[in-house]
Amino acid sequence: MKTIAFRERSFGELIELSVSLPLAHFGRLFFILVVLGIPLLVCEILFAAAADNMAREVDPEQGLIQILVAIVLLLVTGFLIWPLQQAAAILVVAGSYTGELPSLGECLRLAARKLLPVLALSTALGLILIGGALLLVFPAFIALCTYYVAVPALVLENLTWTQAFGRSAELTKGERWPIFWFVLLIILMTAVVSGAGQVPAAIATLLLGAHGTPAVQYGLLSVQFLIQTVAGMLGTVAPLIYYFNLRAKREALDIAGIAELVDAIGERWRGTSF
Repeated sequence: MKTIAFRERSFGELIELSVSLPLAHFGRLFFILVVLGIPLLVCEILFAAAADNMAREVDPEQGLIQILVAIVLLLVTGFLIWPLQQAAAILVVAGSYTGELPSLGECLRLAARKLLPVLALSTALGLILIGGALLLVFPAFIALCTYYVAVPALVLENLTWTQAFGRSAELTKGERWPIFWFVLLIILMTAVVSGAGQVPAAIATLLLGAHGTPAVQYGLLSVQFLIQTVAGMLGTVAPLIYYFNLRAKREALDIAGIAELVDAIGERWRGTSF
């Protein structure tokens, strides 16, 4: 396996790496994101079923309630799943530098072991972002840039979720404008990839959705979910790449340091049954 040279990188190099790394480990990352994203697919199917019931006027009032519940579930699930996908992908990104890629089981096991602190962190971050968005959009972006590398800090440095917020704020201090433009470009690239991939699925939905069976409709939703998963690789890997870049720039972290971080995860696993 070809390793990636570990060094401080320019803005353009970070963007390029955010694209090339998912392509280099497409199968591994795709599997991780699909497995952890299944709850999101279930929520999308529930939403589609509720909308279908309302459209057919089977029970409009009940359908409206189901739609509202499904929307809440979609938002909550989306907030919670993205950090878990980051946690599971961390070993893949680290392995790209060290040349020692983990098994899929090891990646999922890491996400499972960090489930509760990651969920606590993502819930708190979600509330912060929602609060910032209710005030103005810009405060939400400030919060996102400040805590952009909280998940990798929590997992790799074995921090509590509250400590991870402080650690991310420390690492991103003085770097938030570059992070802002980086995040904005990643979001735009994700939207372009997702939009391009959704065109065939949207055409199929228009042609078959109205007259197709529920199985056909749910099949189309599954295809859209897979397309979203591919597009989502950018947003999942980007914070991890930026975390390592900040450590290299601010703390002179090197390959040996990354290996020590990964080895420490293995040490914490030893002697446990989970």
